[in-house]
Amino acid sequence: MSFDGHYWVVRDGKIIDPMFKSYDYVKFLRGLKGEPIYLPADALTQQVFKKKQEQKIKQQKESGFYNHNWEMLCGFCDTNSYHEQQLRGGEIVFGSMGWKESNGSSIHYEFGGEGWNVSKFMKK
Repeated sequence: MSFDGHYWVVRDGKIIDPMFKSYDYVKFLRGLKGEPIYLPADALTQQVFKKKQEQKIKQQKESGFYNHNWEMLCGFCDTNSYHEQQLRGGEIVFGSMGWKESNGSSIHYEFGGEGWNVSKFMKK
């Protein structure tokens, strides 16, 4: 599944999303700072991408790729969020994620973008 967006889990009002060392490198290269900023997609886009996530997990399970001892991996936010939600509960959310630019208050979305819809998330 190729897309330009991000999955995370919300549990008890808190965002659960593993931060990988490679994100620090992305922030350095792009001149970004601070904690991640999350922007959930609209309801239709959420529905479409949650369905895509379900289909991918089903394929992983049928092929024997998915196991219940899943180790969180960078680049696999769909599987990471599914595994987190199955283990500890919460709601899976799909949308955009990025950081503030160091020279201002603008946000650079590394995954997705502000106001994106299904077709924009599908372009990678």
